[in-house]
Formats: sequence, C-alpha cells, structure tokens
Amino acid sequence: MNDKLKWIATFVASVMLSGAALELFLKYAGVSAPVLSYFHEDLGTFPRPNLKYIKFKEGFFLGESNSHSRFGENFLKQKPADAFRIGLVGDSYVEGLDVLSRHHFRKILEDDLHSRTGRRIEVLNFGRGNSTLPFTAYMLMNYALDYELDLVLFFVEGRDRDPQPWSGRTGYELRDGELVVNADWRQSSKYGLFKWLSGKPVLNRIFDLSTLGLVNRVVNNIQHRSFSWILLDKFYPFIFSDANRRADGRKIPSEQRKHVSVVEASERIVRKLVARGKQGAPEILFVIRPLPSGPAPELEPFLVAMDADYLDLGEIFVGGVGDILLESGIDAKYFKASGASGGHWNHAGHRAVGRYLASRVSDRLSEKGKSQPPRH
Repeated sequence: MNDKLKWIATFVASVMLSGAALELFLKYAGVSAPVLSYFHEDLGTFPRPNLKYIKFKEGFFLGESNSHSRFGENFLKQKPADAFRIGLVGDSYVEGLDVLSRHHFRKILEDDLHSRTGRRIEVLNFGRGNSTLPFTAYMLMNYALDYELDLVLFFVEGRDRDPQPWSGRTGYELRDGELVVNADWRQSSKYGLFKWLSGKPVLNRIFDLSTLGLVNRVVNNIQHRSFSWILLDKFYPFIFSDANRRADGRKIPSEQRKHVSVVEASERIVRKLVARGKQGAPEILFVIRPLPSGPAPELEPFLVAMDADYLDLGEIFVGGVGDILLESGIDAKYFKASGASGGHWNHAGHRAVGRYLASRVSDRLSEKGKSQPPRH
C-alpha cells in the first residue's frame, strides 16, 4: 500500500513540476494564444495590451500587441501637432495577424505616404478579426475617434450589406425602428467569470496561465472545426469530402442568428458614418475589400446610394484585365496554403494594398491642398 501511495505521490509531483517547467518556458518564450482576449468594458472581447504571441499558421513569427491593445507600433493617444493621422478600421484583413508588422499595409501606407507628401504620417491599426459592420462602426465611433484622427479608412466587404452579428462584441442594431447599441455579451457567463476573477488576483493568475490558454485554444478549434481537420490542416479538404464543413474546416451552422431588419440597420449605420465623415475631422473614406471568392458587385451601388466616398481594392485584386498584380506575375491575393476560399493577403498583397492606398490618399490630400508639410 505504501509503495502504491509513493508511486501516486511521485507521479503527481512529476506532473506538477513538469507543468510548472512548461509554464515557465512558455512565459519566458512569449508563447501564448495569438488572439487571447479579455473584455473591454465598452467593446466586449478584445485583445490584451502588450501581449506577446507566436504563430505557426501560414509561417512562423513572433508578434505582440501594443499598450493600446492594437497591433503595430505603439503611439500616443494625443496626436503630435505636426502629424497627419490615419485610422484603419475593419476585420482580420486590417488587423493582419498573419504578417509581420513591417510588411503590413499599415506600415507601407505610412512610409509611402510620407515619401509622397513630405509630411509626418501616423497610421493606426484598429482592425479586429471577425468584425462586421455593426461592431466596426461602434468601435470607430466609441474608441478610435478618441485618437484624434484626420482620416479614417473604413474597410467593408460584401457581407456588410447583410452582416451577421458576432457574439461577444458591442455594435448597433435596429430595435423598434431605432438604431441602438447591443451589448448582449454583458449577460454571458464568460463575462461574468471575467468580472469575478478580476477582483481575485490569485485566481486570475491561475486562469491566466499560458498552458491553459493554449489548451483552451485547442478545445475551441476542435469545437469549431474537427480533430481530424486540426491534425491534417490544409490536407483535410483533399482527403475528406464533408458537405457540412467549409474548405477551412469550420462547421457550417444549421441556422444563422439574425436580428430583425439587419439590412435596414446596416443602411442606417452607413448613413450615420457618411454624415459623420462629411462633418470633417476625421473624414471617412470607405474601402471596398473583395472577398476571396470574388468581387461584391452589390456593395458599390450601395455606397453610391449612401453618397459615401470610397475606394475599391477590386482594381488590384479582382482579376481580368484590371488585375495588375496577376498580369505582372505576382500572386499577391492570398496565402497559397489557404487556397482560393480563405486566408488573407500575403506580404506581396499587403505591399500592393499599402501602395495603392498611399497613391489614392496622396491624390486626395493634393486636391484639398493638404499634401505639403505644415509651416512652423
């Protein structure tokens, strides 16, 4: 009996010591889930500030969020007097966790626009993965505008005409004919646990273990995809033919939860943004982003009807005679490993987007007489 107890005690102690050693390694190596979230009191789920992460998705690299929970170089909340500040809002294409910060179109736009105008340019990245129009608009109006922006590039794509709500995020919806804020995430058990733990530092540190974060990430991936897809990754579509899954392995939901009059709500949100942009400081310039599957022909006339200023990235990404990238022999559209049905712009794609936006924004500034450095 004593030998059995010794064996159990030795086993338990070995597991605990091994777990502690693994946790120390992960902490000092800066390894954690790349989108490890906490709750922002106004926005809902949000990346943590100063979070170091490691990614293996389309390549291997280390990254980190800045002190504002955003990605890219750190910045002051108050704009420098001699700077022209641009804010980027949109989904994961804007957030850009798949590319190094120095290759992100934010950096390309900032450097190229500085070269074109001679001005000090600051481009701030407010992108958030899986954002649709209601959350992106709410984040702009109630977060990004606090950073004294001169121009907002508001990225939209076809699904924003009829956006699906994203759980855990604050946004706008139509209720009784009025556009109001929806913060249903505050009623969730996950938020309740977060609030409870925030007042208990010791327990909070236990739940904040990198090991638990990675395990939670694996469990969530298995729930949304499948264990076989995770093991086989990009080879899954070639081995299995599953009508209930998309090419990236995610389950196709049997039904999508939709709020009443969601299309009408999106129209009101855009009208609100257009009216806000026409007041100036900041101006709001919409940027149409084609989906991997192709262009969104209904989005341009929608923005025209809303009297919105916009640019169309279809000029460089859609294909045919207008696809200057493919004609040059550069496949800059999406990461090859992700295929035509998913993925994000690769480094070449980010460079193309950055240069395109720098050219168009430079033209706008010249037309408005703002391209020259301010006089001191």
